[in-house]
Amino acid sequence: MRTATNKQRGFDQRSGSILVLIAVLLPVLLGLAAFAIDIGYISLTRSRLQGAADSAALAAAEELPNGEAALAKAKLIGGFNLNNTDGIVANEDVEFGTWNEDSEFFTTSAVADADAVRVTARRSSANNNSLSLFLGVFSGMSETDVSATSIALISKRAGIGTRFLIDDEMIDKDITSIENLANAIGRDAEELVTARGFNDGKNYGDSDWSWEDNFLDIPAGAQLTLPTGQGTDYDNNDAGLFDIDNPDFPFTSAEDFRDFVMYSESGGDSSKWGTDKSSILNQLDPLRGVAPITDDSIYSTFVDPDFVHISPIFESDVSTLDMNGSTPQVNAKGQRRGLLAFKIIAVGNNPGGSDLPYLILEIVDPSTTTINDLSPTSGSGSATGNSARTVQ
Repeated sequence: MRTATNKQRGFDQRSGSILVLIAVLLPVLLGLAAFAIDIGYISLTRSRLQGAADSAALAAAEELPNGEAALAKAKLIGGFNLNNTDGIVANEDVEFGTWNEDSEFFTTSAVADADAVRVTARRSSANNNSLSLFLGVFSGMSETDVSATSIALISKRAGIGTRFLIDDEMIDKDITSIENLANAIGRDAEELVTARGFNDGKNYGDSDWSWEDNFLDIPAGAQLTLPTGQGTDYDNNDAGLFDIDNPDFPFTSAEDFRDFVMYSESGGDSSKWGTDKSSILNQLDPLRGVAPITDDSIYSTFVDPDFVHISPIFESDVSTLDMNGSTPQVNAKGQRRGLLAFKIIAVGNNPGGSDLPYLILEIVDPSTTTINDLSPTSGSGSATGNSARTVQ
C-alpha cells in the first residue's frame, strides 16, 4: 500500500505541475493565437482596402478635371468596395496632382492642372471606423488603423471626333501665325485657309475630288498659335471657338452629323467645297446647343496630343444669339472655308485685357482620317472621354 500511495502521490504532483505549466503558458498560447489570427485579419483588410483605393482612384481620375465630381466618386466607390463601410475615403484622403512617369513621383497640384488622383482608403480611429481585432484582449490591442493608397493616372484615349466650330476670329489669312507660316513656305496666306481642292483647280463632286480636298491647305505637322477671340461671358463676346457639347445639339444621327460637318452653302462653284442639304440649312439659324467658349479656365482640359479634332472652319463670324431658355444657340449660316484636322497640344498666353487664351494646334494630315471617323465628342474633348490606369 505504501508503494501505491507513493506512486499516486507522484502522479498527482506531476499533474499539478502540468496544470500550473498550462496555466502559465495559456495566456502566451492565446496571445500567439490572437496574434496569428489578427495578423491574418489585418492583412485581409489591407488587401480589401487596396482594392477599394484602386477602384476609388480610377473612378475619381475619370472625372477630372471636375474636382467635386472626382471627390464624390472616390468616396462613393471606396465605400462600395468595402461592404458599404462609411468613411473608408474621407475628403482629405483624395489628392489631386501630376504624375511623372520617369521618376514615378506624384506631386500635388490644383485640380485644373491635375492628370492623376491619389486616394487613401482607411480603417482608422480618425475616420471613426478603426479595425476591431478578434482576440485583442490577449494581445493587448483591441483595435488598429489599416490603410492602403492608390494613384490613378488619366489615360486619354486616342481618337477622332468633332467638338468645336471655328470662325475667322481664330483662323483667317491675317492671323499672325498663319501669315508667318505662309511666308516661311512661300505660299499665299489666303491659299492656306482655302479648301485644297480649289487650290488644285478642282470642283466638289468631280471624279478626282477626294476626302482630303475638303480640308484647308495647311501642311501637316505645322504648329499654329491661334487666338480664340475675346469676351468673358455669353452675351458680350467675340469668341472664335464654339462648343457643340450640349444635349440640345440637333445633329445626333451619324448621317445628319456628317452632313452638318460637311455642309457648304451653294454660293457658286468657287465657294462650294462640300454637300449642301436644305435639311441642314434649315437648322443653322438658330443652331441650338452651340455656345461660345468664354471661360478660359477650361482651356487646359482641351489639351490632348493623342486626339484628332475635325472641325468646320467658318469664313465669317458664328454669331451668338440670345439664349433659348437654358439652351445656347448661334447663327451658323455663314460661309465655310472647309475642314481642319488638328491636335490641341498646349494653351498659349492670354494676350491681355478681356481676350481669351491662345491655343497651340498641330495640323494633322487629313489622309489619316476618313468621313467615317466623324462623331460628336464628349465633354472631355475626346470621343471616348477619360480612361484611367493605376500607376502605384
